[in-house]
Amino acid sequence: MMRPGDIAVRSRSRGEALAEVHRMEPRLLDRSQGTCYGYTIASSVPLRYLRAGASSDVLEIHQGIIPETTQGEPPLREWAEDGKRFASLHQDPTGFRMAIDGVGAYSIDPDHPSITMSKGDPFLLETYLWQIPAAICFMRRGDLPLHASAAEIDGHALLFAAPGGHGKTTLVSAFMRAGHRVLSEDLACCRVNDHPAVLPGPAVLRVRPRSYEQLEFPDTELAVDYPWSKHLALTGRARGDGAPVPIAGIVLLRQGDHLSLERVPTPGALREIWTMSFKLPLDQDRAIAFDRLGALADRVPIWNLSRPFRFDNLDQVVDAVISTCLS
Repeated sequence: MMRPGDIAVRSRSRGEALAEVHRMEPRLLDRSQGTCYGYTIASSVPLRYLRAGASSDVLEIHQGIIPETTQGEPPLREWAEDGKRFASLHQDPTGFRMAIDGVGAYSIDPDHPSITMSKGDPFLLETYLWQIPAAICFMRRGDLPLHASAAEIDGHALLFAAPGGHGKTTLVSAFMRAGHRVLSEDLACCRVNDHPAVLPGPAVLRVRPRSYEQLEFPDTELAVDYPWSKHLALTGRARGDGAPVPIAGIVLLRQGDHLSLERVPTPGALREIWTMSFKLPLDQDRAIAFDRLGALADRVPIWNLSRPFRFDNLDQVVDAVISTCLS
């Protein structure tokens, strides 16, 4: 899970970076109505990265006071940095609670569905809103979350799946520069049926400072400038609507000495994407996630993409992926 300061300059502490963030005054963008992950968003707070359109599924977003976790209550899952916990997820009678140090807390009711956020930095709160809290809701709806970016090419979606630090955002940004629409940059919502599709996520790119300096980002607007990343809101046609886009393939990202693309047999593909799917650590949820991943791997071709992690070969990578995966 992305966390504040995870790609900041390491000479500063995480707390110092967050203190600087909270002194900034980012410009709010006028985007408070629309769709995300196949939901019509009914929000009582401004949201900046929604897409056009509407859906029969409604996700309510509110801001309020989140009850604190009971002392000693074991979390369902937690995330740590340098041996210290910075985020935790708990189950409660109405759903789930998630707390993130330096950001805030979320109360998640996937059956309604609704999410309540605590007060705090509005951009950080929205960034994390569209990660695990939203994923818990659309998982309960029947969809599958993958740790992947996604681009739309001629009406079809390619997903780029990998752990953090493998260039998902950089690669999907190169597809955008080539004229293709970004559907997600970190978390992909996959609808698994006879014709699997991606439901577009938030219309934002979170770009590392070095990538921002090296690449062009057409049809974007700088929403907020954090010490560790630039948040770029997609605009105009780059933002588009939230209609499902059929999945043409999944590309697993790896670092290598040269560019190569190889098809992965279904059993091996299932093992790979299992590690890149978010699931709750409950037996029933893990079984459901495995069934959905199996159905996705059966219906969608999957490739391994090995490449040097360089900026000067991105156009070549884009051409190779399109010619191989969409031929």
